[in-house]
This record gives sequence, structure tokens and C-alpha cells, in this order.
Amino acid sequence: MTNVIKLEAWIIFSDFIEDMSGSNNSTNAKTSGLQVFNPLTGGWTGRTIVGGPNVTVTNGDGIAGNPTINVNAGGLFDPLSIVELWDDFCSSSVTGTVISGAQSWTMTNNSQWNAQNANSDANHPGTVQTAALTTSPGNAVLYMGQSLAISSFPLVVGQGAIEFTWIFKINTLSNGTNTYFFGAGIGDVTGPAASTAHSTNGIYLAYSNGLNSGNWFFECGNAGVWTTRNTAIAATTGWHKLVVSINAAGNSVTATIDGVSVGTAITTNIPSIAITPFIGINRTAGSVPAQSLAADIFTLQKTMTNPR
Repeated sequence: MTNVIKLEAWIIFSDFIEDMSGSNNSTNAKTSGLQVFNPLTGGWTGRTIVGGPNVTVTNGDGIAGNPTINVNAGGLFDPLSIVELWDDFCSSSVTGTVISGAQSWTMTNNSQWNAQNANSDANHPGTVQTAALTTSPGNAVLYMGQSLAISSFPLVVGQGAIEFTWIFKINTLSNGTNTYFFGAGIGDVTGPAASTAHSTNGIYLAYSNGLNSGNWFFECGNAGVWTTRNTAIAATTGWHKLVVSINAAGNSVTATIDGVSVGTAITTNIPSIAITPFIGINRTAGSVPAQSLAADIFTLQKTMTNPR
């Protein structure tokens, strides 16, 4: 009786293997392109399982028949492996030149940004916006930190992949009478919004009506030398989303504006010194109306190559 039970079990198991490798499993495995079981090797072929931040995969190709997925003790977020910075500006307050939100932000000039949330809407809760700009002061730049000294800036590229996002709104475009430079990214806050069309050191999106025919352009600057990607995408009023990706080695930068690539990866003149997130405008002629620029959210994540 025992032998009959074993034989029946083996027949059932054999049918199961045949079914998984045959036509009855085609919808699940072959047609959908998932994994196909090979009864001769005891393994699976098809798509490979790959790891990611804080996730490691062993035998992900299935050949050994026992793919293993491990998540580190930090779960989805391990502060020793991942740096996360963000600010939604939902509860911002202003004291002198400082805007306090989730992070501490400083204005290059007193009271040139405010947290009235006049530009908030159902899709953009919490905003800060620029004040009116005339001859003095003429620029409104917001940057993370409390000093323009490079020694106070938090970020150096390399030793880990970085992705950051700015979501902002332009209410008034630059023109030949009321002219300004716009900039958003990470840099040393010497421009393009602070004083010139370029940051001495930085990775940023920029715009002015007299530059690149009023289209967006994207730059990397290192010690006053720049690599530029001029786009054919016109700067417009309304909400915009800038996403920038820097590879782990810190030698390749890509970006999109509103989901459209700004061009091929930049691999030269990527800043090598400490920099900080910034956004702002710099008036160069006429008067720039209040709320010409509003910021909704900034996010940044760096996945460390070598966890601390």
C-alpha cells in the first residue's frame, strides 16, 4: 500500500511538472514572458529578478532553482544607506531671511520670498513665492542652509546615485522690459538666479527671454566652466517639473523638464565641490512682479555606494 501511495504521488508530481513546462502553462509563463520551468534542470528561465536599493538578489536568473531576495534591516529606507531631503513648504514660516519648513532655507535678500501659499491648489499643497523685484534688491534666491559659504553646503556628487526634483510655477515670463534670469537645481548659489546666467559650480535648469530664444537650457558648471544643453522647449507660465539624475560615480548627469529630456547626458564640468539645493530669479532690467516664481516641492535622494 505504501508503494502505491508513493507511485501515485510521483505521477501527480510528474504531471504537475509537465503542466508547468507545457502548453497548459503558456498563458502564465510563456505568453506573459514571466518564468518557464525546466524539469530537467529544476530551474526557471525567462526574466531575471534584479535587486535595487537595500534589496539583494541571489540566483535571480533562476538557474539554480532557488532565487533568494533579501531586504536589509532598514527596510525600504535605511538612513545609513540613503540620504533623503525634501520640503513641501506646507507649514513654512518666515523670520528675516530664513524660511523654515521641513528644511531650513535662506533668502539671499531679506523678505524676497514669502509663504503666503497664494499659489497652492488641490494638486500643489504648500507653496512659497517671490516678492516684487526692483533695482535693489534685484534677486530672490532660496537655498538650503544658512550661509553662502561653501563650507555649509551639504552635497558632493559621487559615491552614490542622486536624483532630485523641483516642482515650480512661473506666473510671469521674463521679457525685454522686465527681464530676469531663472535657475533651479543644486549649486553654489552664484547664479543663474543670483547674479549671472551661470552658476560657478552647479547642476541646474535655467531660463531668460534673451537666452536660447527663451527656451529652457540645462547646465553643469565646475569652477566657472560650463557644459550646456540648449533645448527647443519654450519656457511657459504654469507648473513645471524638473527631474535630474546623477550617476553613482558623479560623472554623468541627465535631466527632464515636464517629462521631456533636455538632451544627451552631460559628462563634463560636473561640480566637484560642495553644493546645495536652490531656486530663484534675478532681475536685470525693469520690475519683476510679485509671485513671478513659486516653489511647491523639492525632493532629493542619494543612495550611498558605501553605506556609512
